[in-house]
Amino acid sequence: MGLESVWGVIRTRRTASRMSRQECVLLKDNLSLKPLFEWLRVNKIKNVNDVKPECYQKRLLDILVDSEVRFSFEDDKALPMIIFSNSVPLEGNFQLGIPEYLKTFYKIMYNPDLYYVPEVKLGD
Repeated sequence: MGLESVWGVIRTRRTASRMSRQECVLLKDNLSLKPLFEWLRVNKIKNVNDVKPECYQKRLLDILVDSEVRFSFEDDKALPMIIFSNSVPLEGNFQLGIPEYLKTFYKIMYNPDLYYVPEVKLGD
């Protein structure tokens, strides 16, 4: 399946069982995502909990709540992939969630000040 995103058209591979669904974005299918995969690898980001600072993490959690889709990054040497899976059984809006995650990653990578509000300490 192909989804339109800020990175261009992204090809996904779908798997499903009775209760869960997944859509995988493989690097070999989406060479335009090579900078994203490298950024996730360098920053050791495997899921939402690994994203720092918390303002970025909050935006990704908002996407998870809105679309009921979570992401995880598999840094496999042969087939690196980003796995998007439903967080609620039988639910998950992948057409909304995947492009939103990719757009947010893009903004964090190329415009890090967009979400980041530095902590101001009074009295210093």
